[in-house]
Amino acid sequence: MKSLVSRERVMELLEYCQESGVFTWKVSRGCVKAGGHAGSIGTNRGGPSYLSISLDGRCYRAHHLAWLLVHGSWPKDQLDHIDTDKLNNRIANLREACTAENQQNQRKAHRNNRSGLLGATLHRNKFWRAQIVVNGKAKHLGYFDTPEAAHHAYVSAKRALHPMGML
Repeated sequence: MKSLVSRERVMELLEYCQESGVFTWKVSRGCVKAGGHAGSIGTNRGGPSYLSISLDGRCYRAHHLAWLLVHGSWPKDQLDHIDTDKLNNRIANLREACTAENQQNQRKAHRNNRSGLLGATLHRNKFWRAQIVVNGKAKHLGYFDTPEAAHHAYVSAKRALHPMGML
Protein backbone atom coordinates (compact mmCIF):
# COMPACT_ATOMS: atom_id res chain seq x y z
CA MET A 1 0.00 0.00 0.00
CA LYS A 2 1.30 3.45 -0.91
CA SER A 3 1.89 5.86 1.93
CA LEU A 4 0.07 9.18 2.04
CA VAL A 5 1.66 12.12 0.28
CA SER A 6 3.63 14.46 2.53
CA ARG A 7 2.71 18.08 3.19
CA GLU A 8 6.01 19.13 1.63
CA ARG A 9 5.24 17.24 -1.59
CA VAL A 10 1.77 18.78 -1.81
CA MET A 11 3.32 22.22 -1.32
CA GLU A 12 5.74 21.51 -4.21
CA LEU A 13 2.88 20.64 -6.57
CA LEU A 14 -0.12 22.72 -5.51
CA GLU A 15 -1.11 26.21 -4.48
CA TYR A 16 -4.13 26.42 -2.15
CA CYS A 17 -6.17 29.58 -1.54
CA GLN A 18 -7.80 29.40 1.90
CA GLU A 19 -10.33 32.13 1.09
CA SER A 20 -11.66 30.52 -2.11
CA GLY A 21 -10.83 26.87 -1.45
CA VAL A 22 -9.34 26.58 -4.95
CA PHE A 23 -6.29 24.49 -5.79
CA THR A 24 -4.00 25.37 -8.71
CA TRP A 25 -0.98 23.58 -10.09
CA LYS A 26 2.45 25.07 -9.42
CA VAL A 27 4.02 22.86 -12.08
CA SER A 28 2.94 21.63 -15.49
CA ARG A 29 1.87 17.97 -15.46
CA GLY A 30 0.83 16.14 -18.61
CA CYS A 31 -1.84 18.21 -20.35
CA VAL A 32 -2.31 20.49 -17.32
CA LYS A 33 -0.33 23.71 -17.26
CA ALA A 34 1.07 25.46 -14.20
CA GLY A 35 -1.55 27.91 -12.91
CA GLY A 36 -4.43 25.70 -14.05
CA HIS A 37 -7.13 24.51 -11.66
CA ALA A 38 -6.34 21.18 -10.02
CA GLY A 39 -8.79 18.35 -9.53
CA SER A 40 -11.88 16.81 -11.01
CA ILE A 41 -15.40 16.34 -9.69
CA GLY A 42 -16.59 12.78 -9.35
CA THR A 43 -20.19 11.61 -9.29
CA ASN A 44 -21.97 9.99 -6.39
CA ARG A 45 -25.33 8.29 -7.06
CA GLY A 46 -26.03 10.64 -9.93
CA GLY A 47 -25.09 13.85 -8.11
CA PRO A 48 -21.86 15.76 -7.68
CA SER A 49 -19.31 14.32 -5.33
CA TYR A 50 -16.10 15.66 -3.88
CA LEU A 51 -13.27 17.34 -5.76
CA SER A 52 -10.42 14.85 -6.16
CA ILE A 53 -6.80 15.55 -7.02
CA SER A 54 -4.35 12.92 -8.23
CA LEU A 55 -0.84 13.20 -6.84
CA ASP A 56 1.97 10.77 -7.56
CA GLY A 57 -0.39 8.02 -8.69
CA ARG A 58 -2.84 8.31 -5.81
CA CYS A 59 -6.17 10.16 -5.66
CA TYR A 60 -6.92 12.48 -2.73
CA ARG A 61 -10.02 14.44 -1.80
CA ALA A 62 -9.27 18.14 -2.04
CA HIS A 63 -10.70 18.96 1.38
CA HIS A 64 -8.25 16.50 2.98
CA LEU A 65 -5.36 18.16 1.16
CA ALA A 66 -6.58 21.58 2.30
CA TRP A 67 -6.61 20.35 5.90
CA LEU A 68 -3.11 18.92 5.52
CA LEU A 69 -1.73 22.16 4.10
CA VAL A 70 -3.30 24.43 6.71
CA HIS A 71 -3.02 22.27 9.83
CA GLY A 72 0.14 20.32 8.97
CA SER A 73 -1.41 16.89 9.52
CA TRP A 74 -4.07 14.62 8.08
CA PRO A 75 -7.47 14.80 9.81
CA LYS A 76 -7.84 12.39 12.72
CA ASP A 77 -11.39 11.38 11.78
CA GLN A 78 -13.78 12.66 9.13
CA LEU A 79 -13.95 16.14 7.65
CA ASP A 80 -17.32 17.84 7.45
CA HIS A 81 -18.28 20.57 4.99
CA ILE A 82 -20.16 22.90 7.35
CA ASP A 83 -22.43 24.32 4.64
CA THR A 84 -22.98 20.80 3.18
CA ASP A 85 -21.52 21.89 -0.19
CA LYS A 86 -19.01 19.15 -1.02
CA LEU A 87 -17.19 21.44 -3.44
CA ASN A 88 -16.71 24.34 -1.01
CA ASN A 89 -13.20 23.58 0.21
CA ARG A 90 -12.53 26.88 1.97
CA ILE A 91 -10.73 26.04 5.21
CA ALA A 92 -13.34 28.03 7.19
CA ASN A 93 -15.97 25.61 5.83
CA LEU A 94 -14.15 22.48 7.01
CA ARG A 95 -14.12 20.90 10.46
CA GLU A 96 -13.16 17.57 11.94
CA ALA A 97 -16.22 15.55 12.93
CA CYS A 98 -17.13 12.07 14.07
CA THR A 99 -19.50 9.99 11.93
CA ALA A 100 -22.61 11.03 13.89
CA GLU A 101 -21.78 14.75 13.63
CA ASN A 102 -21.06 14.45 9.92
CA GLN A 103 -24.30 12.56 9.24
CA GLN A 104 -26.37 15.09 11.19
CA ASN A 105 -25.08 17.85 8.95
CA GLN A 106 -25.89 15.90 5.78
CA ARG A 107 -29.60 15.34 6.50
CA LYS A 108 -31.97 16.29 3.70
CA ALA A 109 -35.75 16.12 3.53
CA HIS A 110 -36.95 12.65 2.53
CA ARG A 111 -38.01 12.46 -1.12
CA ASN A 112 -41.60 11.60 -0.07
CA ASN A 113 -41.82 14.65 2.21
CA ARG A 114 -44.64 16.85 0.85
CA SER A 115 -43.38 20.02 2.51
CA GLY A 116 -39.78 19.67 1.33
CA LEU A 117 -38.74 20.89 4.78
CA LEU A 118 -36.75 18.87 7.31
CA GLY A 119 -38.72 17.68 10.32
CA ALA A 120 -42.14 18.64 8.92
CA THR A 121 -44.56 15.93 7.79
CA LEU A 122 -48.28 16.09 7.07
CA HIS A 123 -50.31 14.29 9.74
CA ARG A 124 -53.78 12.96 8.78
CA ASN A 125 -54.04 15.62 6.07
CA LYS A 126 -54.80 18.18 8.77
CA PHE A 127 -51.76 19.21 10.81
CA TRP A 128 -48.02 19.39 10.27
CA ARG A 129 -46.08 17.22 12.68
CA ALA A 130 -42.56 18.12 13.80
CA GLN A 131 -40.17 15.44 14.97
CA ILE A 132 -36.46 14.83 15.29
CA VAL A 133 -34.40 11.67 15.69
CA VAL A 134 -32.15 11.53 18.75
CA ASN A 135 -29.94 8.48 19.37
CA GLY A 136 -31.94 6.49 16.82
CA LYS A 137 -35.34 7.29 18.35
CA ALA A 138 -37.96 9.71 16.99
CA LYS A 139 -38.88 12.51 19.37
CA HIS A 140 -42.25 14.20 18.80
CA LEU A 141 -42.03 18.01 18.89
CA GLY A 142 -45.68 18.92 18.33
CA TYR A 143 -48.37 19.61 15.73
CA PHE A 144 -48.50 22.87 13.77
CA ASP A 145 -50.78 24.66 11.31
CA THR A 146 -48.06 25.21 8.70
CA PRO A 147 -45.06 23.23 7.46
CA GLU A 148 -42.85 26.26 8.13
CA ALA A 149 -43.86 26.31 11.81
CA ALA A 150 -43.14 22.58 12.14
CA HIS A 151 -39.78 23.05 10.42
CA HIS A 152 -38.96 25.94 12.78
CA ALA A 153 -39.61 23.66 15.77
CA TYR A 154 -37.34 21.04 14.20
CA VAL A 155 -34.56 23.57 13.59
CA SER A 156 -34.78 24.84 17.18
CA ALA A 157 -34.60 21.30 18.55
CA LYS A 158 -31.72 20.42 16.23
CA ARG A 159 -29.69 23.38 17.39
CA ALA A 160 -30.27 22.41 21.01
CA LEU A 161 -29.70 18.66 20.58
CA HIS A 162 -27.07 18.60 17.84
CA PRO A 163 -24.92 21.71 18.35
CA MET A 164 -22.45 20.63 15.62
CA GLY A 165 -25.21 20.39 13.00
CA MET A 166 -25.86 23.22 10.59
CA LEU A 167 -28.85 23.77 8.36
